[in-house]
Amino acid sequence: MKPVIQILIIEDEIPARKKLNRFLEALDSKTEVVAEIDTVVGAIEFLNHTHVDVIFSDIELLDGNAFEIYRRVQVSCPIIFTTAYDQFLMNAFESNGIAYLLKPFSQERFQAAWDKFLLFRNSSYKEHEQLNNLTKLIQQNFKKKVFKKRFSINTHQGIYFIDAENITFFEACESVIFAFDITGKKHLLN
Repeated sequence: MKPVIQILIIEDEIPARKKLNRFLEALDSKTEVVAEIDTVVGAIEFLNHTHVDVIFSDIELLDGNAFEIYRRVQVSCPIIFTTAYDQFLMNAFESNGIAYLLKPFSQERFQAAWDKFLLFRNSSYKEHEQLNNLTKLIQQNFKKKVFKKRFSINTHQGIYFIDAENITFFEACESVIFAFDITGKKHLLN
């Protein structure tokens, strides 16, 4: 079961917030709008303490430009910009923007932006899951492996040992293995 997608709406116009909520309710995905914020200051305060999965963000807010939020808070989630201004397009894609919806936008344009978010989310989720599985596998293998701490060397004078930490490298030559120690001395291994 996939977790509920947590959404932050940064929008100062009530009709625009209502439209976003309507479009979100019509989605097949399980979503939760965790907050609706209408100011730069409020958004900064919220994002300093809370993580969400996606942000729907207007650009011109009651107390300033939304890009001030993204300059002051490091946001790791995707942002879908919803605005009446087309001059901020380049800024949007420099601030985790994955879509730019010009108001008034249609249900189809909204759905296309949402589908893009889901594509990013699903690939990111799969990569994260694969990375976790690989990390677990590596940790399990390192815990099980026990490496030799020393090697025995047989000579005509008897047997002596060389600690593995003093070996710099091994050399194999015609089925014979030699160990070289930190002083450069060559030892024939048994």
